[in-house]
Amino acid sequence: MSEEKFSLAAYIYRLRTERNLKQNELAKRAGLTTSYISQIESGKRTNPSPKTMEKIAQALSIPTIDVIKVIDFISDENPVNNLRLFDVSGLENPDIQRIEDQIELLKIKNKYKEMKKGGDCDA
Repeated sequence: MSEEKFSLAAYIYRLRTERNLKQNELAKRAGLTTSYISQIESGKRTNPSPKTMEKIAQALSIPTIDVIKVIDFISDENPVNNLRLFDVSGLENPDIQRIEDQIELLKIKNKYKEMKKGGDCDA
């Protein structure tokens, strides 16, 4: 295989055209504007947020693992470490919020454990 540089623009364009979708159809499915999709495909927008990529992925029926790979490729400045995307469709907003709260609590708990283990407190 050749060492081609990954192009988000070409990737999204290829997936959209393989599915016989027009930009406005993809935009509508993803809840984005046609202009935004056009900017991604033209290379004017090179680093959409993970949430935006998730919307595009769902609209194109891209498997979650592929979305994670794409996000890793495009996030040069802020690499996404240990990113996990979960399908929360079918859950109500209060349930989703509880899950998010639990994740935040676990992060705090782990940070506290690390601080305690290291004996350092930069308070």
